[in-house]
Amino acid sequence: EKFGFISYSSKPEEVLEDKNINTVFIVTHHSTHGKYVIETLKKGKNVFVEKPLCINENELIEIKRVYENSNVKLMVGFNRRFSKQFGLIKEFFKDTKEPYLINYRVNAGFIKSEHWTQRIEEGGRLIGEGCHFIDIFDFMIEDEVKDFTIKSLDNKVNKNIINDNIIITVKYKNGSLANLIYHSNGDKGIEKEYCEIHSGGKSARLIDFKEVQLSKNGKLKKYRFDGKKGHKEEIDIFYKSLVENSDTNLSFESIYRTTFLTIEATKLLKNEYQ
Repeated sequence: EKFGFISYSSKPEEVLEDKNINTVFIVTHHSTHGKYVIETLKKGKNVFVEKPLCINENELIEIKRVYENSNVKLMVGFNRRFSKQFGLIKEFFKDTKEPYLINYRVNAGFIKSEHWTQRIEEGGRLIGEGCHFIDIFDFMIEDEVKDFTIKSLDNKVNKNIINDNIIITVKYKNGSLANLIYHSNGDKGIEKEYCEIHSGGKSARLIDFKEVQLSKNGKLKKYRFDGKKGHKEEIDIFYKSLVENSDTNLSFESIYRTTFLTIEATKLLKNEYQ
């Protein structure tokens, strides 16, 4: 009623079976994303799924199989790549031919172990939120992953939480190197997201989506923003892709790479701390 929905139901099958619905938004708990994506694709409906796409490799493989045999749109809510800020940064580096060096620090904030996102069956914070930043690596570098390493802070107080304070370093086949520092043990007084990107004698800094700094030839330019992170832009481009049958600027190959990496990194982390 608040948002003016024409109809509503508590039964997912009513949405999936409705022939008048050609596009489904999946914004449920993370553990259900994969199942609903597969079911929706099989019904021949377009899909917008909030991150993550899914939380395990079996779901990912099945999604790939079903999607490649369909003729519909699939979009994941990696909103940051659609933001004005990263659009500006991407344009700044458009002529760069050299590898990138990226460092992205995320002051994610503490979440109690009882919260649903911390449950093992929900995939953890790297799969559930860390995918945003791995996607930015893919957005900027546009290449296959060669290898990666991941380490977690030893936390004697909260032994069951291993995804909250991590460093993941990714090496790409074109020589690029990207580092993600994702932590929950910092102070709220510093920015939540800070990203540095360097390549070809150019440097860019993103400061909490409120400021972008671009530097080349010893000259620095600063651009101020409202802090919004591309949510409106991603919906706009998804809607346009449906109406005009155009690209979304987020390929399935990119979605697959990001999802696969976060799943594999989480598995590696779990094995190390068992």
